[in-house]
Parts: sequence; structure tokens; C-alpha cells
Amino acid sequence: MSLAQLPFQSARSLQKTPPLKLLKREPLVELSLTKKTPLKVYSGFDCVDKSKIKALLEAKFAPGKLKENYFSDPAERVFVVGDYEAVAIMKTIAGVPYLDKIASSAKGAGQALMNELKSAYQDGFAWRTKNIPERPNSWYLKECTGHSIQGEWAIYWFNVPEKKLFSLVPAIANLPQSFQKQT
Repeated sequence: MSLAQLPFQSARSLQKTPPLKLLKREPLVELSLTKKTPLKVYSGFDCVDKSKIKALLEAKFAPGKLKENYFSDPAERVFVVGDYEAVAIMKTIAGVPYLDKIASSAKGAGQALMNELKSAYQDGFAWRTKNIPERPNSWYLKECTGHSIQGEWAIYWFNVPEKKLFSLVPAIANLPQSFQKQT
């Protein structure tokens, strides 16, 4: 079962909860990516283990260190696979869901998580990565329905309507970096 197939009901019954009924300490959704791998979806950073997310992101984006205020910017949804083997952090930019971070330490968990994101956000979402011309990200190119190079950023999107791209792409390109500059 994917997130998009879940009706609005109780999180305890493994289904989406309407935002007004959300209990901060419980995930919005609990389901399994595989028989052994649970996926939990939270509303924001309040009820997740920020230290585990920080450790995973810094390990995957090494040698980068997250900026001290990273968790003070609101997140719309935080997807957590297992015991933080993979995470995805969704925000909203220019009215469009924005995948701020995705990271995985478990084989296959990142792809399974991306599949769930594409199912949950069928109307579209976008993300960015550093533009490295000599080494384009083939996985992102495979997962997106379009992309654009904007200076130091490669911006990708999945199913975002063309009319929204004109404001979305520059907004994403001008977002501040999440990681401190290494000296």
C-alpha cells in the first residue's frame, strides 16, 4: 500500500490523519516499505529524533555540517524509514512541495522512499542538488520528469505543472544552503 492510497483516518490504523487531529508525538502514517522496514511520516520536526537525522545527513553529505538553525525552519513532512536508516524532509517552496533532503544508509531504502514520495506527491514536487557538470546525478535524472541547471544548482522536479516552474525554479535556486561552508 502506498501513501497516496491511504484514506484519512487514524495513524494507529496505519492511515493518514487530518492535520487538525494530529497528535504531535505520533506519526501521521505508519506503514511498511517491506515486510521488515517500517515507514513513519511525521508532521514537522517536533516529534522526530533530530540528532539521528543530523547524523545521517552529515554522514551522507560529508564533509558537510548542517547549519545550527537547520531544524528551526519548518518542515511539512518528515519521512523516516526504520530506525532512521533513511529520511526525507519535505517543505513547501512557492506553493509546491519541496524535497529539502533525502538520505539513506540502508541499501534500497532510498529508492523505496523515493517511490513513496512519488506516490504521495503525484501532483508534483521538486528538489535540488549541487551542479557538478562532470558528474551529473544519474539517479535524480532517472527519477525526475524535468530538470534545470541554475548556477551552482541542478534543480529537478517530478510532475510539477509547467506554469509553476517559472516561479519555482528561481525560488529553489535562491534558497540558502543547509550545510555550513567548509574552510
